[in-house]
Amino acid sequence: MACSTTLLSTGALFQPQRIRGAWQRPFPIDRRVWAHTVRNDWSSSEESAWIRVAKFALYNQLFLRDLLHLFASRDTASKPEALDLRCAATVSLLRMGRVMQVSPESLIAGFCVEAPVPVLARSSQHLRFCKECLEAGFHSALFQWDFVGRCPIHETQLI
Repeated sequence: MACSTTLLSTGALFQPQRIRGAWQRPFPIDRRVWAHTVRNDWSSSEESAWIRVAKFALYNQLFLRDLLHLFASRDTASKPEALDLRCAATVSLLRMGRVMQVSPESLIAGFCVEAPVPVLARSSQHLRFCKECLEAGFHSALFQWDFVGRCPIHETQLI
């Protein structure tokens, strides 16, 4: 099985290690020299925060704890269950924008709401998606709203 390598900003190469049947990075990582892979041509401002973070995690072989360290706001960093990709206030938009190399303004559209508000109760806590959109690598925050039952692009029932 081939192993991909990632170039750190120091010029050193990093290779994941195979441990108990899974590829894992050796820890700890000095985050001051870590350079993340970003493919902005694979993402758009119309996409949900969930799909952007999922793609970013896939490109960089990141675990949930890594994502929390990178993106969680101060309030949610200590309690991972509070991280909610429907609400922009649960992440640090400045940090997320800097790491993903996009403007925080373009990230906001990927959330259902900017701050915790009662209307968020009208959205699903479980991921809702259009199978055809997801197969194409697309997900919209619009799919999370309970009043949206069908994909506006494919007119298929959301799963």
